[in-house]
Amino acid sequence: RSWPTFLSVPSGGRQAVLSLYARDRPPTRETGDSRDDVLALYPGSVTVEMIAALVAGALALVGLAGIVLPVIPAGSLLVGAGALTWAIWGHSPWGWVAFSVAAVLLIIGALSSLLLTGRSLQRHEIPKWPVAVGVVFGIVGLFVLPGFGLPIGFAVGLLLAEWYRVRNLRTALTTSWRTLKALGLGILIEFTCAMIATAVVGVSIATAW
Repeated sequence: RSWPTFLSVPSGGRQAVLSLYARDRPPTRETGDSRDDVLALYPGSVTVEMIAALVAGALALVGLAGIVLPVIPAGSLLVGAGALTWAIWGHSPWGWVAFSVAAVLLIIGALSSLLLTGRSLQRHEIPKWPVAVGVVFGIVGLFVLPGFGLPIGFAVGLLLAEWYRVRNLRTALTTSWRTLKALGLGILIEFTCAMIATAVVGVSIATAW
């Protein structure tokens, strides 16, 4: 339709034609459409940013659980992967800033946990293989007694391994308790840093809409 003919249409008709044109025109970045324009034209559509936010949140939750539960490895790395996912595909002006802050926090938490636990075990002359035995027992306990089986199984496995190593139950109780305290403090530090990192990414996601 030529513009003179189009302008001759009544105002209500012109509005209807413009609505049909906006509905049928695919929004692209080349046309200058913003994310708000896309959501306004397609309120029920799923955008890349939404998927990135969901993936980042899911990875962060699994990572936080992995820090506490040794069944899920590399908890801090999963939280960092979630932050990186949002930085790349979230198209947020603060995405990379949030990832940088989260990465620093996660590195500090992981290194603090590793160094603190390692020095504590070394100071008390406790080898690492009893901890590995405790992890195996914890995994078994997770299936035998869901919910509480993991910490109970880990503690029992650690105690049995220490009892076998030192050949004395009282000494094994003492060394096992020291090991649990060292691991617990390391986990607490790493979990705290990961929680703050997750909160930073969450703020970046929340301010993107």
